[in-house]
Amino acid sequence: MSKPVIVFTNDPEKPKTTLSVIVDVDKVVSISPQFVRINGKVSQKLSAKVTIAPTEKYAFSIISSEIIGNGEENILVDITSLSRPSGTSYILTIDNIKATPGSYLDTILLRTDSEVRPEIEIKVYGNITAEIPQEQESGFIDE
Repeated sequence: MSKPVIVFTNDPEKPKTTLSVIVDVDKVVSISPQFVRINGKVSQKLSAKVTIAPTEKYAFSIISSEIIGNGEENILVDITSLSRPSGTSYILTIDNIKATPGSYLDTILLRTDSEVRPEIEIKVYGNITAEIPQEQESGFIDE
């Protein structure tokens, strides 16, 4: 990655100069998707899955999870580990348990044993709508 940086100095001959900063950025983990949207009706079983795959160079284990916000009223979380040739990956299953119409924004906080990435946050956006009685869907009421 390369980025120009403007530096201001107290040197009257060069009060401003541009430096180029070049760094290598290592990917620590692949998270797909990066955030979760759960949309549907109250009566539907709604869930989503997130794949968390640490890179081989920065392998880690997930040691705990916590729901931040009102999540315990809105979602359930289950973590399953999968063995793969390059290490362990994780599937995070998020189930909606909100039984009333409304929306929510919660955060799942995963704690790892990694010094490089000790925490991972996954945002969960939910929009749960009420059931519409069938006679109201068409605008006409059968008699």
